[in-house]
Amino acid sequence: MFNYLSKMFLLQLVLTALLVVQGNAVCSFPCEQQERGQYMFIVGGSSSLTANEYFRNQSHLVRLLPSGEFAECYVRSGPFLIARRRGNEFTCVKRMAVDPTGGIVVWYGLPFRRFRSNPSVCEICYGTNEWSATLLLANDLRHKRNQIRRSVKIPPMGCNVPKNCPIRNPRLDIPCTGCERVEDDGLCCARDRRRRRYY
Repeated sequence: MFNYLSKMFLLQLVLTALLVVQGNAVCSFPCEQQERGQYMFIVGGSSSLTANEYFRNQSHLVRLLPSGEFAECYVRSGPFLIARRRGNEFTCVKRMAVDPTGGIVVWYGLPFRRFRSNPSVCEICYGTNEWSATLLLANDLRHKRNQIRRSVKIPPMGCNVPKNCPIRNPRLDIPCTGCERVEDDGLCCARDRRRRRYY
């Protein structure tokens, strides 16, 4: 009896650990962005998104500044991230690194929308004219802000519907094939690096 209970306890422990790892795998930001910590907006986007901060140990959380409110990753599908705030408000963000170091990032985002229940990726990400582009700059590059603003062109968005989502509007929907370049999954980041200060 004792052996059976101990085996069941170990099985439950392993399953819990797998679920935690899977949860982080679904929503971790790329390593370069986690390790840089804080970004500030320099071109485009809404006035509410002037900066954001990634949390290294909880890489699926982002703090939007200056409001200070948190948005959490709900799910990630290729280059698309679904973020949730205030419990039932969701947005779709397509994230694209402009340079290989992750210092300059473009977010194509949709406005937050309320849902009565947990929506699917396809309900949140779709072809529309509402996408807006935001150019984000790692805070440790802020002394190059004006130079980067002049020299960096925001790349075209490309596909705007995640792979395997149905076409809603043939004139606006550009489905992804799954062969688009995607940044790392954020699970093998160098956690032992000394924390940088960004303030």
